[in-house]
Amino acid sequence: MNRNETQRNCNTIVNLSDEFTCNVQTKTGQVKPFVYDAVFGANSTQEEIFEDSSNLIQSAVDGYNVCIFAYGQTGSGKTYTI
Repeated sequence: MNRNETQRNCNTIVNLSDEFTCNVQTKTGQVKPFVYDAVFGANSTQEEIFEDSSNLIQSAVDGYNVCIFAYGQTGSGKTYTI
């Protein structure tokens, strides 16, 4: 969270339960799981992400369609990492 969110005592609503599942807490408190081929937390390094996604990148270079979904806070480095 950024400094403003921390000062306002905001809560994190997105949590990773494992390397494939992202859990999102709704306004009503319900937790909805979303399953992907891979998920990376806020503490993941660019090296970890590249190592896991390098096969996708090679497939794109070879002419295949691939999709990398990057979700996160504004200014957190998604575009730089991709």
